[in-house]
Amino acid sequence: MIRLRAFLRTLFAVAITLVCSLANANDQPTTASLRILSLAPSLTETLYALGAEDQLVGVTDFCQYPAEARTKPRVGGLHDLRLEQVLALRPNLVFYFASTTDVLHELDKRGIETINVQAETIADVRAGILSMGERIGRGARAKELVKDFDARLAAVRQRAAASDPITVLFVVGHPPGVLREVYAAGPNTFLDELLALVGARNAMAGAAIRYPVVSREALMRQPPDVVIEHKPTGEPWTDEERAHLRTLWLEYLGPAAKGRTRVVMLDDPHVTIPGPAIPEQAELLFNAVR
Repeated sequence: MIRLRAFLRTLFAVAITLVCSLANANDQPTTASLRILSLAPSLTETLYALGAEDQLVGVTDFCQYPAEARTKPRVGGLHDLRLEQVLALRPNLVFYFASTTDVLHELDKRGIETINVQAETIADVRAGILSMGERIGRGARAKELVKDFDARLAAVRQRAAASDPITVLFVVGHPPGVLREVYAAGPNTFLDELLALVGARNAMAGAAIRYPVVSREALMRQPPDVVIEHKPTGEPWTDEERAHLRTLWLEYLGPAAKGRTRVVMLDDPHVTIPGPAIPEQAELLFNAVR
């Protein structure tokens, strides 16, 4: 009887250990069963950087980087998602950025997990890499990415500290070939933070909103040292486009800009995508304005 009781106690202890082990295993995030849908270019890049491309079942029409992402099924844009295509991909985890689209409500009703990952600032991007990594079971990889992210930004900041201060206008949009309704990066944006990183003062630092329409009169009174134009499509600028825009800007800014203002034209779409490539963007921007 004593031996039987001892055996039963041992058996019970083994059973409890096994149950606890299984519970702990289930608590550990894993990518094996995940079917992830990304609804923003920056989030798609983050998932690739984390090594979760095999679990990524769909992306938006605007997800172009890395190049491999272009082969993934596409489900529309953030505000015009195609619900039928989304459901056909059978996602069980959806990462999105700042949207209240009806499609997300439909996914919530169907029990599909949706996670909003902010990307307004560099701190948001950094936090997003860590939180996404933890959720998909790649926390260690996320920490490695953030460590490299921080080190590269610190290196740019150190280079900028030895440079003369300059004022930069970062243009984010206007009608092709004309300078009217010119929108620029204002305060509390990651582009504003990038300018600060490279030792530049944002010409729109005093704006009341994040992406204001510029005031020509204000810029004529105090022209920036650099105007940045960029092509979000990634197509290279032609010589004719470069010459035309430079002429337009010097006319737009008035006589005070002559001999002072440079017009820099970038054609790397990454410059305006708040994702894991921000350190590369900072390095590119530093080399462009200095």
